[in-house]
Amino acid sequence: MRHLIPAGLFCAMLVSGWSIPALALTPVEAAKLLASGDESRKEEAIRELAAKGNPGLWMLTDMIKKESQPEVRGRLYEGVGGFQGNEGAQYALTLGFKEEHPGALVGVIRGVARMKARALAGNILNRFGSSDENVRLEAARAIASFGPEMKDKVSERAESADPRVRATALTALGMLGAEDSLPLLIRESKSKDPLVARAAAFGIAGLKSPAAFEALMDIARTADDSLAVEMVRQISGYPAVQAVDGLTRLTMACSSLKGQELAVEKLTDHGAAGFGALVDILPRTPPAIRGRINRALIGDGSRDRLSKLALVVTDENIYRAVAAGNVLLAQGSTGEDLLFEMMADPNPAQRKNLTVLFTRAGDRLLPRLHESLGSSNLNTRLLAIDILGQIGAPESVDRLAPLLRHENRDIRAHAMQALARYKSGDVFKHLEFLVDEGDQGVREKLYDNARADGGPWAVKLIIRGLKDPRIELRTKCMRYLGELRATGAVVPLKRMLQDVTGFERKAVVQALGEIGVRQAIEPLQTISGNEEEDPDLRKLADFYIRNSRLR
Repeated sequence: MRHLIPAGLFCAMLVSGWSIPALALTPVEAAKLLASGDESRKEEAIRELAAKGNPGLWMLTDMIKKESQPEVRGRLYEGVGGFQGNEGAQYALTLGFKEEHPGALVGVIRGVARMKARALAGNILNRFGSSDENVRLEAARAIASFGPEMKDKVSERAESADPRVRATALTALGMLGAEDSLPLLIRESKSKDPLVARAAAFGIAGLKSPAAFEALMDIARTADDSLAVEMVRQISGYPAVQAVDGLTRLTMACSSLKGQELAVEKLTDHGAAGFGALVDILPRTPPAIRGRINRALIGDGSRDRLSKLALVVTDENIYRAVAAGNVLLAQGSTGEDLLFEMMADPNPAQRKNLTVLFTRAGDRLLPRLHESLGSSNLNTRLLAIDILGQIGAPESVDRLAPLLRHENRDIRAHAMQALARYKSGDVFKHLEFLVDEGDQGVREKLYDNARADGGPWAVKLIIRGLKDPRIELRTKCMRYLGELRATGAVVPLKRMLQDVTGFERKAVVQALGEIGVRQAIEPLQTISGNEEEDPDLRKLADFYIRNSRLR
């Protein structure tokens, strides 16, 4: 190393200006910092030395000459690369290729790449066959940094008989983004030489193109643990939609368990889309990976972690949303707290998902839902009312009934809708007034549920429905009373015969005929014997008289 710099250049260094203004670091300090390997300040040291010009270069080359540790020499060579356009620096790097130790040679190659010294590209290409993996990888990176013009020279080496040269060239083609090399890379990814096959896989990954994606997926599916893990990492780096799709498929189909596990982990890096995908496939994965998915979804169980999972509950896919909610509910109070807090959000899709989730959870959430009826947030109160109506638990009736008289109109309306859903119990005693105050939809639902219940309070409510302002609902109540054989309805039905005509009068006759007791048949006998009555109505009355249980 004694003659590292030509004499003329050396003399120029000695006479060059040390008159440059003071720097943040002196050249000596910068050179020592570079030699120390302090990565956080490496760039600063190189800038300071390069700014000094030839004196800084002389200092570096002198240190290289005296340094016995190859790795330190490598860091100094990298610093030499900061002297852009300096012939002495390029010459120093040229001599550096005589280094035999990989640690120093890696630094030389980095220095050439930093200097963008394309004139030394041949020296780097000659290192494609190095026995040291780090040297080969650094050579590939350096050549790629020179840009597309290097593609032809790299492609030539991709056909080399030496597997190390071929492997390095394949890696470099990927780094160059040479998409037209994809067929070659795919072919070589199936090579029997593991070094070549692995390099081709990384070459495909380096293309980062949609066309390369499926080829990368094919490799990841069947690779051994080591390569599968690396391919999964590469796939995770694609745009989010593509990455989530690929990682999801690999979770299901990767032959490497470690590859599957990493795919699961990487999915959680993709936010709600990744969590949603995991929730989606959870029931369809083998037991070996299912537990891993659960652990990935839950993470450390912290509120922050579970909050990410809670985002899936807002998904438009209700099955996925509910599945995510069930995972949260299984985590106890922290998961429940997050879900109950989400009740305050007015988003309709989210409220629908929470309704389905909480309704399916059933009685175990009743205490918290009852507590939510007193929330200061109106959205929370309204949703709690709706969910309790869906669950239909008898113990909720006394909690909901007082809300029918609440000062807030929305709360009253939701309470009416909720209680109108009940199909059993004595809830109907709380709802009689809805026949007068509820809207048509509420009243109809009320009559339908009362028919399904058939108990005393339910029958009483249907009897009140005989005065419903809508004729179609009045006639429905008549039919229901007949089906229930509600003897308590005979008197009001007989009174109606005096006031109604046409279709409605026919419905009254049918109801009385279905009830069939003596008091119900008597007015039908009157109709049957009255020749002034409508003939069809008389026939209907005759039918019920003939089939009466009283005969």
